Amino acid sequence: GSTKERIVKSCPASLKSQFIAAHPMAGTEYSGPKAAFKELLKGAVVVLCDDESTSQKHLKRATEILSHAGMRIIFMDAASHDHHVGFISHLPHAISFSLVNATLNEERRNIFLLGGSSFAGMARIAKSSEIMWTDIFRQNKDNILGAMQAFKAEFAHCEDMLKNERWDELREWIKNAHQIKEIL
Repeated sequence: GSTKERIVKSCPASLKSQFIAAHPMAGTEYSGPKAAFKELLKGAVVVLCDDESTSQKHLKRATEILSHAGMRIIFMDAASHDHHVGFISHLPHAISFSLVNATLNEERRNIFLLGGSSFAGMARIAKSSEIMWTDIFRQNKDNILGAMQAFKAEFAHCEDMLKNERWDELREWIKNAHQIKEIL
């Protein structure tokens, strides 16, 4: 699942030793069993949350299975997980849904004619399940709203530089974003 804090908190104490809160950071815009493919998990990160209550036997078994599937395992508390996925997964989905809905107000023929790889890449995740994403947004509302505020501040800064034709500052702002190359 894409959120962990509410799930971990709702797990009955009698099951905590057998419970492993895992989030494979892998997927596509498709969902359900038919969306799976052989290499989906290979090389992907899987986050194991709040494992201190899990029995070592179950944790070891899960670690072996996930490693055998080719996954890289990291450990994180559920609150930190939900905060970070609010930025790196949930916010991009909200942006994609917003971009596509705004674009759908334009002449659809031009979407087809002009939509290149950058638009297709941004729009791809807007094809995701509305049922699943409504639940994710509901469960991680506060973290997503915080991520949206941070994004809106950056977007407003970009808008201000454009309006006031501060091109050198805009160039440096864009260049600053290149730091992502060191991470991804």
